[in-house]
Amino acid sequence: MFAELLTRRLALRQLYLSDVGAMFDYRSRPDVAHFQTWEPQSLEQVRSFIASFLDLEPDTPGAWFQLAITLRESGLLIGDCGLHFPAGETRQAEVGITLSPAYQGQGYATEALGAVLDYLFVTLGKHRVYATVDPRNLPSAALLKRLGLRQEAHLRESLWFKGAWADDLVFAILDREWKVQQWRHKMNAFMNRDGLLALYVYNAYANKLVLDIVEQLAEDKFARESSPSHGSVRTLLLHILECEAFFLACCQGQPFREFDLADFPTVADIRRRWAELEQEQQVFIASLNESDVAREISAPLGERPLYFPLWQLLAQAFVHSTHHRGELSVVLTQLGHPLPTLDIILHFIQQSGQEWPRQ
Repeated sequence: MFAELLTRRLALRQLYLSDVGAMFDYRSRPDVAHFQTWEPQSLEQVRSFIASFLDLEPDTPGAWFQLAITLRESGLLIGDCGLHFPAGETRQAEVGITLSPAYQGQGYATEALGAVLDYLFVTLGKHRVYATVDPRNLPSAALLKRLGLRQEAHLRESLWFKGAWADDLVFAILDREWKVQQWRHKMNAFMNRDGLLALYVYNAYANKLVLDIVEQLAEDKFARESSPSHGSVRTLLLHILECEAFFLACCQGQPFREFDLADFPTVADIRRRWAELEQEQQVFIASLNESDVAREISAPLGERPLYFPLWQLLAQAFVHSTHHRGELSVVLTQLGHPLPTLDIILHFIQQSGQEWPRQ
């Protein structure tokens, strides 16, 4: 027996005969039926429609399974969602959704269909889910795109529909695409613009402390082979700087040119370029809105581009710099110039006007 699907505001359950009146009210409206192949003319037609699903279970080959979309608090029926399981295609499913006009434009369709997609991929183990829509039905096409389905086909005059040939758009999404998308949505909730900006203010502060100590090195120690990962202090600093510049360029959609070591013979040269970069980083982050933070960005990290939410690339640059500042702490201590404590909590205490408790 099918168990209901619960979201923050909705409960999706099996349709019952007690839903006949409410379903007829919205399904019989001309503005709802305009792009629908089923257009009920009477309560009895709706009754027969619902009765045909009462003894069915989801994932029955060749059958549609219709779900009621209800408000979780009141139980009010506001729409329905169809799940079709094609015969001979046990790893695929088709979906369709109908919502009462009184409840459109409030995110209910996205919430309901998102729960259905999760049920099909996670619970039923489907490989591919698809939907078809009339190209004139712009809100439905936008809904599918918003949920991550891509348009795979535009079939010209492929459907005889209400006395005329009509076009049909096919949208689809694969299980691995859905799972990656859901993981990204969950991860995106962890970060916002102000959080990124706070990390990058600390990053600039920590880099300044490092450069202040490095400036005290004699030239031979600055260029000496002392870093386990990148040779000298000079080349390690340039590596950190170059990586921060690379990830910022990816986020800005700008081309990146690798740094030439010859352009940075002294600490002052590295410091000057770093000051410029830190200003660019903070101005860029401050200009972002919340949707920008989660915007998908491509990064050429191998033979082909990989795709990440923007905040993850900025976080990678920060973590990468933090890792190598730890290495520099060891190297500089061995060279006789230990770094001060770089713990981020000390920076936050200072920024808040508090003092570190004395022993």
